[in-house]
Amino acid sequence: MFFSRRSLFRRLAVIVLSAGVSSTFSTVALAQDSALVFDGVDDLATIFEPAGWPSSSTTLTMEAWIKPTDISGSEIAGVVWGPGAPWGLSQRYADNSAMAFTVSLGPTASAYTPTGTLVEDVWVHIAGTWDGTTMKIFVNGAYAGSQEHPAPNPLYLFSDIILGRHPNAEGFAGTIDEVRVWDWVHGENYLRRYMYRKLRGTEPDLIGYWALDEETGQDILDHSVHSNHGVLGSTAASESTDPQWTADACPHLAFFFDDFESGDLTYWSASAG
Repeated sequence: MFFSRRSLFRRLAVIVLSAGVSSTFSTVALAQDSALVFDGVDDLATIFEPAGWPSSSTTLTMEAWIKPTDISGSEIAGVVWGPGAPWGLSQRYADNSAMAFTVSLGPTASAYTPTGTLVEDVWVHIAGTWDGTTMKIFVNGAYAGSQEHPAPNPLYLFSDIILGRHPNAEGFAGTIDEVRVWDWVHGENYLRRYMYRKLRGTEPDLIGYWALDEETGQDILDHSVHSNHGVLGSTAASESTDPQWTADACPHLAFFFDDFESGDLTYWSASAG
């Protein structure tokens, strides 16, 4: 039997209250939920040289939800990329059904997901981590591959961040949502715990958080404490390289009981009365 999200929420609420459970609600302002669609040709969004970040680091986690519309290509297609000192997430060269997390420190090396990781028109959560020597890549919170770097050094972070493009290759065709950058190495447990949650922006070691929930306009807001906002395209003006806003955002749960989650934008908990 199918229930809408609102109907399911009401039914669960009735079940909880009927079972003699007293509910405590913590209020979080309701917000819109949106994402950005990229055309795979020249669309991009730009965050200019983020302020407040360390200039370099031996710890990094970057995450994004993506929904590709074309996995037939054979060139690198950038999803989230720092072109000044190349590091980022992209579709793999010669196999656009796989993802790569790349770090360039003189020589360039990448950790890859298996062929078939990406399916057209299906949302998937991708994360890459760097611990100063090894790159790891995760799919939906599960470890998918790793690669030791041949010339390990601190990763240079002070660079523009580009969404939807690789500076020397093709653009990403599809939707991008919930882009996060951490000055820390997160593992499977943490990724699984938070990949479906809207963040508050004040989480420890979170240095960039673009939820892409603006729905309209030219700006993309950084909800971390650093407030490094970006723009569609490469300037503050409307241009042909701007991606488009869509209400087809990545999957989020809508509420959770204590630590059991199911929530979109409102958090609440229930405890025995």
